[in-house]
Amino acid sequence: MAYQFLHLDTVSRSVPKKAMSTRWSMRDILAEAGRKPAACPHVATPQPPTLVMGLPLAEVEALATDNADKAKDGAGRRLRKDAPVLVAGVASFPVPLANMTEQDRQRWRRWEADTLGWLRQTFGHRVVSAVRHEDERFPHLHFYLAPDLGADGRLDVQAVHPGIDARERCRADGGDRAAQNRAYCEAMRRMQDGFQRAVGARHGLLRTGPKRRRLTRAAYREVQRQAQERAAMLERIEMTVSEAERLRVAAVEAPVLRASVQALQEQNARLATELADAKRVITQKEHETARLLAKVRASGPKIRHCAKVLTGVIRLVATGDDEYRAWLAQADCPAVVDESDWTLLRSLLRRPGWSLRQRGLDDLQR
Repeated sequence: MAYQFLHLDTVSRSVPKKAMSTRWSMRDILAEAGRKPAACPHVATPQPPTLVMGLPLAEVEALATDNADKAKDGAGRRLRKDAPVLVAGVASFPVPLANMTEQDRQRWRRWEADTLGWLRQTFGHRVVSAVRHEDERFPHLHFYLAPDLGADGRLDVQAVHPGIDARERCRADGGDRAAQNRAYCEAMRRMQDGFQRAVGARHGLLRTGPKRRRLTRAAYREVQRQAQERAAMLERIEMTVSEAERLRVAAVEAPVLRASVQALQEQNARLATELADAKRVITQKEHETARLLAKVRASGPKIRHCAKVLTGVIRLVATGDDEYRAWLAQADCPAVVDESDWTLLRSLLRRPGWSLRQRGLDDLQR
């Protein structure tokens, strides 16, 4: 493994006329990252980038342009075209794509996740986009930080660039140009150190290369080996800590889970008892219903006989027909009539010359 690579720079809508080195405008930088035609001649076979976080690049340009159009400088005037309106950064994983093993690819994905996490933790909501490139020798991320537009109309570039923030603070404290430059460089080194602690060390990347540290090739190889061992050790420690945390959480949650299980068991027991009681009640009701149905079925002939007798009496009263008199005189006593009353009625019906219809009419006349 080699050393980490992280770069940060401000971007403006147009390149300053007095720029001492070759610089690109915001549109040029975003076009190169988006692999627009003629914007990336250094890439043999350009491939569209993969958006891994935030806004598409076209929306990043629209957001930064809109903020810049609304922004004012320190004197309240419209912002100059060459004033910084965006911060662009690059982070690279130093293993050639052509030489990557499956294990390297897994480490690359973990490195990418850790890098995005570091960006979110360091710059917060100001990280508006990040894209991945896989069409150059090394896989890398381009990320973009958009300064907030304050209530006074000024873009807060200091909040998204540690070096500028340190330089401006030094200037406010009365530091000269040399002191401001030292503050700028120290802040950028602290940023690189923070990236090393959060990302580089976890993946066996060195903070600086061999030339910077004036190491021989053998010494640099030894430093690389030690860095890889530290990364592996950190990974083992993280796995151990994760397992310990899992066990701790399980131990804390175990009593709660046991109480929940016990409560559920008790509830299930109560429900089972209530279900058994309900089944017994249902069985009793079914037996009672069956008995009632049996009684109804058994009473059917008796009810039909009562109805037939009542019909015969009504017809006899209405017509005085001796056919009904003879049938009633021989019929069995209905279940709803007292036996003695029925015997009396039959004796009257059998008496010669006695008419139930006439008797009924006489009673009405009286």
